[in-house]
Amino acid sequence: MNACPRYGERAYYMTFGTRHVIDLMPQFLLLGLVGAAALYGYKQMKRDAEQLAERNRRAEAETRTGAQGTLVRGQDGVYRVKKD
Repeated sequence: MNACPRYGERAYYMTFGTRHVIDLMPQFLLLGLVGAAALYGYKQMKRDAEQLAERNRRAEAETRTGAQGTLVRGQDGVYRVKKD
């Protein structure tokens, strides 16, 4: 291991050509955080889109049949209007 000329004796580096690994770490961390945030946002958007599509399908079916709501059978066997 060699002392890093940019950060002094306490920092060590490995070289890949002329770039230093320690110099690239903040960029890798930032890229990882941005990627994780993008993945989370994509999954959230996909889930919201599926919920909206289901709600629209139900609303179209209710409009076609003239119903006031969709009934679902509960645990006790009583039918109730489905809540969104």
